[in-house]
Amino acid sequence: MTRIKMGTYDRRYTRGYRFVEEDEFEKAIRILQKIPEDYPDIADVYSLIAISYRGLKRSDDALIYFEKAVIAAAWEWSHWCNLAN
Repeated sequence: MTRIKMGTYDRRYTRGYRFVEEDEFEKAIRILQKIPEDYPDIADVYSLIAISYRGLKRSDDALIYFEKAVIAAAWEWSHWCNLAN
């Protein structure tokens, strides 16, 4: 992945994170879903999307993304905790 693409995805991640913090979950989902699967921190992206769906009271959609986060980074305990909760 080129440095330019990496910078673009990092900016999208940062914007999506801010939208989650501001409880603007639909905007967060829209921004975060534009990050491709080859992004190195995709598990964190999946977790933010899941948190956003949870904030929208869409538990079934949230579960899908929490599971994706665990699959993408099985060694990260935080993703397992999110899934369990």
